[in-house]
Amino acid sequence: MGYTVARFQWVDSMQQAVGVGANNVFVQIEGDGNKVVLGNAHLTLTRHLQFISSISGSELEMLIPYSRTLPLIGRETQLSALWDFLRCSAPISARVVTGGAGTGKTRLALHLCDEASNLGWHAGFIRGDELKRFIAQQNLAEWGWSKPTLGVVDYAATSAKELATWFAELANNAGIPGRPLRLLLLERHADVNSGWWQSVFNTGSWESVGVRKLLAPEQPVHLEPLSHDARPQLFNGMLNHIGPSPDDQYSTAFTRCVDANLSSGDPLFLMMAALGLASAHSPETFRNTDLALTLAEREIGRLGQLASAVQLDPPLVQHLAACVTLVQGTGRTSFRAFADLEKVSIGRASGGDSARLTDCLHQAFPTTDGGIAPVLPDLIGEAVILRVLESLGSESDEVVQRCFNHFGLSAAVTIIHACQDFYNDSTPRRWLRLILEQVRSDLNRLRELADQFPEESVVLSELAAETYEALVEQLLRLLIADNRSKNAAPLLHELAASFHNLAHFRSSIGHRQAALHAAENAAEYYRVLEALDRDFFLADRARSLNTVGACLNSLGKYEAALEFFEGAVSIQRKLAEEKSPKLRSGLAGYLCNLAISLRDLGRLEQALSVSEEATSLRRELLKETDTPDEDRSRLAVALHTLSGTLAALDRRTSAMDAAEEAVAHYRELARYRPDAFLPSLGTMLSTLSDRLADCGFYDLAIQHGQEAVSVQRRLAEQRPGAFLRDLASALNSLANRHSELGQYDLALKMSQEAISIFKQLTCQNSEMYLPDLALASANLANRLADVGQPEAAIQSSRDSVRWYRDLVQQQPDAFLPKLAST
Repeated sequence: MGYTVARFQWVDSMQQAVGVGANNVFVQIEGDGNKVVLGNAHLTLTRHLQFISSISGSELEMLIPYSRTLPLIGRETQLSALWDFLRCSAPISARVVTGGAGTGKTRLALHLCDEASNLGWHAGFIRGDELKRFIAQQNLAEWGWSKPTLGVVDYAATSAKELATWFAELANNAGIPGRPLRLLLLERHADVNSGWWQSVFNTGSWESVGVRKLLAPEQPVHLEPLSHDARPQLFNGMLNHIGPSPDDQYSTAFTRCVDANLSSGDPLFLMMAALGLASAHSPETFRNTDLALTLAEREIGRLGQLASAVQLDPPLVQHLAACVTLVQGTGRTSFRAFADLEKVSIGRASGGDSARLTDCLHQAFPTTDGGIAPVLPDLIGEAVILRVLESLGSESDEVVQRCFNHFGLSAAVTIIHACQDFYNDSTPRRWLRLILEQVRSDLNRLRELADQFPEESVVLSELAAETYEALVEQLLRLLIADNRSKNAAPLLHELAASFHNLAHFRSSIGHRQAALHAAENAAEYYRVLEALDRDFFLADRARSLNTVGACLNSLGKYEAALEFFEGAVSIQRKLAEEKSPKLRSGLAGYLCNLAISLRDLGRLEQALSVSEEATSLRRELLKETDTPDEDRSRLAVALHTLSGTLAALDRRTSAMDAAEEAVAHYRELARYRPDAFLPSLGTMLSTLSDRLADCGFYDLAIQHGQEAVSVQRRLAEQRPGAFLRDLASALNSLANRHSELGQYDLALKMSQEAISIFKQLTCQNSEMYLPDLALASANLANRLADVGQPEAAIQSSRDSVRWYRDLVQQQPDAFLPKLAST
């Protein structure tokens, strides 16, 4: 088909198009957006240029990435990699970039769009509502673009359904010579085996193979925190922007703030910290969420003043701003309809006419189409929601339900983000459970909700498990009702994947038997799928076998687990040899699990051979990787497994060497990405402490054990739900080290703290933490005996025996040997 390119026009505000005839390409750049039109199929790209010159009186504007308050700092490497992506030879290509709230994903993409636009590209953001409208067009398959084009989709998980449709079309599009199309997807998480990624890139059909070929690279690219050199540069730049130049007092406060916060490499944290310091707040209180809550309170106050200035009810305006933020912004018409109902629902019907309320909030949070934007950045918007809605007490539940009913998924997505960012606040989890109950019988809404859960999140795992339980139930009903064999594969694949995700989340909350049941169901459905299409589903079959093995191993069923691990390794090895060398990464992971299984069964020489193969494979993959951090982390895990195997063989020096190398890798990784790698560093330090003690280096063992406790304590202070268990385990290990040096009082103190933590955790989840409590009690008995308290030691030992007997009733294979030794 032929394409006619219209001439460019710069226009200030009105959207205009020039061109003649069907299938002409109309290209327009307005002050804030590019509109690319092919026939009736057109797509608007937004550059958010209005924020650069906007002055609303809100200090938050300085923190909004669209404002481009500071030049892009510390992202030279990432920007260069993105330009390599733009300039690659593929006619159509996509990349997924992940990073937590405040890491600078949006700011980096904005800078890329600005640079690309200056070089003649169509470049900008594709808003969620625009993507929905674009996908709904009838002639989408014929859509074309007149110049090199870069489209950025922020909050990609929210648009998973639309992205799946679009990528399926693009997979069959040959592209246009000389006019590359690049799509950059931004999201907090992207787990290749679950969630929104699976809905877009792995739908269980051969079509998804073509979709995945559009990805460059095939895995998500994680946006690393700023380097240590860039952090003070950004912090001081923000202070200079606010007013006076930084002095020694600010410099000292910066150091303390950064040292106390795992988010210190995130640009948003550094900018919020600078704002807080410039406002003379105590730097000792500066944590990411503390800063956000402080700024949120100021923003709520500003909204009250705006409302009063135009004779509107301040609490009503603040309430509606929180609702708009909860649903990630809204258009004028939709907001007016909602506001008319909401002000009555909360007893403020006389608080203002909906048209005037709309004007007031649009003035506070403008969008180019006349709608209302959410409070940004996201972290502060979530803080506004919590401050405003939590003041209503239990009535906030009804507000959240009304927002969800009126606006849909976006409300649930914001609540999930709030659960992660404000993990110590239980209110967002309560709201999320209400939404789950509301959609429990609605298959499509359950699918959308399930897609939003990250694979790894302690605070969300229980709700994710409940969501997948409901989803599996609905899919099974659909399978029974629709027993036609024609189009069974996609439904069977979705069911298998949902069972697999359910197994993962059940395991993460300690429901080991239930996790095994889900994993076995996933494996069975993948076996059926393999029979339908062996080439396509064989890798999924291997993954499911590995998961069953892991679940069996956690239950102490080591012989049964071994069979599944061997099956997974056998399939993956064959796939890596015959299909793609890229599958060697999965093989290395399965080999590590196989080595642990062999070690648990006492087949140590075999375990050593498998551990060495896994480690060697990880070293090879690290040399070839596009994602060095992730592959370096995986090498450290393989070394950790190898160290355990060597220790079991009493090859103490070699075991110590492997543990030292693992710690060295994680120490370097944690320097730049503490949020991702500091927890693993803490675990590896405890292991190294054990290995050093085995070799007689007791003083060094104490040092590393103390560092492990320090790391885990720091993590537990910020996220107790996620890291208290690791802290208690590190304390138990350190207690043993002190005992070996005859420091019995110190050892007892450590052991008592550990058992106190495990008792607290066991009250919350007995199935998950009772094994830890039983082991800690046995350890405490030894420490009490060391200091000459035999009666207390006997009681602690009896407690351990009692708890192990309870565990034997549930899992005899796993705990009978431990009961016997106790």
